[in-house]
Amino acid sequence: MLILVQPAQLQQQQQLQQRQLQQRGTAAASSGGGGAGTLMQRNADGSLVNPAAAIQAFKADRSMMDTFRAQAPRLYDAIMGDDVAALQEELRRAHRAQHDANEELERLYRMQEEDPFNPELQVKIEEAIRRKNIDENYEAAMEHNPENFISVHMLYVDMEVNGVHVKAFIDSGAQMTIMTAPFAEKCHLTRLLDDRFRGMAVGVGSSKILGKIHQAKMKVADQVVTTSITVLEQKTGPQFIFGLDMLRRHQCCIDLVSGEGGVRWGGV
Repeated sequence: MLILVQPAQLQQQQQLQQRQLQQRGTAAASSGGGGAGTLMQRNADGSLVNPAAAIQAFKADRSMMDTFRAQAPRLYDAIMGDDVAALQEELRRAHRAQHDANEELERLYRMQEEDPFNPELQVKIEEAIRRKNIDENYEAAMEHNPENFISVHMLYVDMEVNGVHVKAFIDSGAQMTIMTAPFAEKCHLTRLLDDRFRGMAVGVGSSKILGKIHQAKMKVADQVVTTSITVLEQKTGPQFIFGLDMLRRHQCCIDLVSGEGGVRWGGV
């Protein structure tokens, strides 16, 4: 669908952009009294006013450094190497890229004033605006929610199933507690497999359900409980997934507050 931007609308958009830039400049100036705002103050070319202090602040923020390592490796290397020149050059490069994108959008707006109903221009402007919105959304997320760009470690807990140790994958999104057929053999549980419960398990992938073990002993820390386990044909992936059925059955609570990624059992 083409969005026709009339000259009057164009002027309103440009005025809005100017006000936003003025507001950002005022916010940056008001942050000059100290703290993180002072450390992140920029020069006109996008470089940092106090790069040495900013490097130390970045290093102290582990989540931010994880983000840089994953999303901006050159920036990460410059910070870790205390390379002020490389850091400043990378920031200048990013600033130039953003400036060039804004210049291109302004150029398209000027062309549209001369030919407001040109469909090709409309498509280009629409795409430029879309990219600008995406970039601004990305920058806001990087500033306020950097943890969104960090890979989350999956939650595993040491358990024993029928006396066999396993790193159990805790998955509250799995409807059933499951184990692979090879692990069922390792635990000497295949003799208890009820094949009347055969079927298909469908999720991210799919696998044949070979049957169900209605009751098996499981030890977690110093607690011994019983669990029902569905056995899958698959030979890859986690050997044992402790799913929502048994999480509910044993009144488990997944601890995402302490940072240790533990599981409390029976409300304890």
